[in-house]
Amino acid sequence: SSGINAEYGVWSKVACLQDHLDLQLTVCRLQTWAGDNKMIFHPGKCKVVSTRSSYWETTRGQLPFYLYSYTLAGVVLDNVDIQRDLGIYVRCDLDWKYHFQYILGKLVDRFNLVRRTAYMIFNPHQ
Repeated sequence: SSGINAEYGVWSKVACLQDHLDLQLTVCRLQTWAGDNKMIFHPGKCKVVSTRSSYWETTRGQLPFYLYSYTLAGVVLDNVDIQRDLGIYVRCDLDWKYHFQYILGKLVDRFNLVRRTAYMIFNPHQ
């Protein structure tokens, strides 16, 4: 069995019921396209991130897209607050702090690896 490891994201503004229905139709079309091309999307690996701004949160309360759920292959997709998309962590409030911390953590790990192994470069007899 062969598989394709690919990321695909669908981004759409959802401000009303018709926007929600259009987005669900797009997801259904994507699933049909995948099937026609011998690909499978695994609903358990697909997530929904509803982005919002602090303005909408404070002035409008709960946004309409929290009322909507999306399905893929008959499975309701999970709503999450953060998701990695093409190597970038996207949060629902579009705050990039988590992604910066992730990148900084990787940088510190690599720096520590270089620091632990650098003595071999300067003293080849060890």
